[in-house]
Amino acid sequence: MILPLQITSRNLELTEAIESNIREHAEKLDKYYSRITSCRVMVEALPHRSLYNLRIDITVPGAEIVVKLDPNKDLYLAIRDAFRDICRKLEDFARRQRGDVKQHAEALRGLIKTLFSDQGYGFLARWMAARSISTSIVLRTMNLNT
Repeated sequence: MILPLQITSRNLELTEAIESNIREHAEKLDKYYSRITSCRVMVEALPHRSLYNLRIDITVPGAEIVVKLDPNKDLYLAIRDAFRDICRKLEDFARRQRGDVKQHAEALRGLIKTLFSDQGYGFLARWMAARSISTSIVLRTMNLNT
């Protein structure tokens, strides 16, 4: 991270153990995306409910990634869940920046050998990947369908 980690709290006094837990999780973020410019963590205790909110704001070049989950009774679980979520979002952001896209299987096509349209079935002469079919085979197939 370019800027140091910022940890703030509302309605709660952060102990050294809580801060070190947050710092340990934040140090691992560079593994998911190395160009993080800043990270802000806000821990909030909801008054009279013994629930904890955690919000993480991460700034990366060109975007800001924010995680805010539902309140949790256990602060350590809230920290763990929020950092898991931000790691997943960082991985997705890095994947989009690299241009990694899922490759879907090519559609298969075939040459119709015999067609029994009145009975609703037919036979294919051969299967091919969609990219390797020549135009004449596609045209012949289309003529048989009409």
